[in-house]
Amino acid sequence: MHFPQVCWDGGELVCCDRCPCAYHAGCLGTTQEALSAARMWSCPHHYCATCGRGTQQAGGLLFRCEVCEVALCEDHLTPDHVMIGECDLFKVSDAAVQAVPVADV
Repeated sequence: MHFPQVCWDGGELVCCDRCPCAYHAGCLGTTQEALSAARMWSCPHHYCATCGRGTQQAGGLLFRCEVCEVALCEDHLTPDHVMIGECDLFKVSDAAVQAVPVADV
């Protein structure tokens, strides 16, 4: 079962087109209509929360939080950050993302 990032509550969700994360539009400070209008929508895990660089612009690596929407490039990790391992959620390939069901919560 998958739960939305940010609030972990049920309701109408929007799914990222590039990974298995799901969000409420309101938790991201936008509307469902605005997200639906995008041809391909990428969630906040695909951009540094500080500088906005995407994975390619950040040298191919972003550090994603498993329990919230924040991702940071190496330049913007805080000096006291703690790496707790790898998250299976972000190891999913683009092909497999299409097969991941999002539970009705």
